[in-house]
Amino acid sequence: MRGNEKMNFTGERLVLGKKGIEQLEMEHLHRYTSIKELVKGKVVLDIACGTGYGSALLSEKAQYVYGVDISPETIEYCKQNYNKCNLSFQEGNVCEIPLEDHKVDIVVSYETIEHISEENQLKFKKEIKRVLKQNGLLIMSTPNKYVYSDIPKYRNEFHIKEFYKDEFETFLRDICKNVKIFSQGLQICDVIDDGKQSKKHQLEIKAENKNRNLYQYMIAICSNNSIEEINLSSIILDKDNLLFLLTSKYNDINQMLSMDSKKYSEKNIIEQKENYIQEQREELENRHIIIEQKENYIQEQREELENRHIIIEQKENYIQEQKEELENRRIIIEQKENYIQEQRVAIENEKDKFNKQQNQLKILKSELERIKSTKCYKLYTSINSLIRRKN
Repeated sequence: MRGNEKMNFTGERLVLGKKGIEQLEMEHLHRYTSIKELVKGKVVLDIACGTGYGSALLSEKAQYVYGVDISPETIEYCKQNYNKCNLSFQEGNVCEIPLEDHKVDIVVSYETIEHISEENQLKFKKEIKRVLKQNGLLIMSTPNKYVYSDIPKYRNEFHIKEFYKDEFETFLRDICKNVKIFSQGLQICDVIDDGKQSKKHQLEIKAENKNRNLYQYMIAICSNNSIEEINLSSIILDKDNLLFLLTSKYNDINQMLSMDSKKYSEKNIIEQKENYIQEQREELENRHIIIEQKENYIQEQREELENRHIIIEQKENYIQEQKEELENRRIIIEQKENYIQEQRVAIENEKDKFNKQQNQLKILKSELERIKSTKCYKLYTSINSLIRRKN
């Protein structure tokens, strides 16, 4: 059971069953329906699944479908409205997909890549490579910037970085070597119908005046395997003529505006100028922020440099003190060495004196021994001994 009343349509995520967005609903459902056979029996990741209607459609054929979206409110809505055993929803970012490496056979990403910055697009690319199996399939859609934005001079407030067709193909070839791009868009057709047959026979008229069709969206099929046999070409008929009724309303509004085309043109010019001024204000504000950030960074670097100068100065002072201390120690050592040298000289002198005295003593001893051995000394000794006795 669906509870669309619980989720409002803001223009960023499609909510089924809302009035006035029948064309948008048809486009989104057409994309998912066109790949139902491709996902048969496969494990699928529907990244940025939005309100979950597409994931639920794919789960009718797929083995298992993981629906991932960055919005907690949206994931809660999905869980409440689509409950199946082979379908799960979880909160997650395209830059950090909450799945294991090489987990899925097919990654589906519809109208997502243009909603993120170029930096995050590169991160998203790496994450797709990581979770997709080696020979898996990537199915991605995005507006053709030339048709969607440039020609009508339109700017979608939710889009950050859109792609031209050649840019889109280059971006995808960095993920898979084989890329095949289909175009999708509304084309007015005239129908003859008996009310019974569901398929119509296409008749070619004015074939010589065929022009290049300007379709708003691109749907890419990518894989490292061959994808030549894959064909998403299909047509959805607006059986209830809802789009016709909407177009009629738009025509009425355009007719009212054309009654005063000059006034409308002036209003349009003023609006464009106001938009331009607002953009310039925002750009100026962004530049002010960037300048302020850079000034803060410069101030931090100055303070860091000043701190380093202080540290260097302290280290230089310490080195100078160490040099002075070393010089003082060198002087003391030199003085001690001089003192030691002086002591060595003094000791040598004393040794010389001692040696001389020793030599003299030897001479004296030798002389004394010689004297003692003489007859006179012996006579002297005898006389001296007699004298001592008498005394």
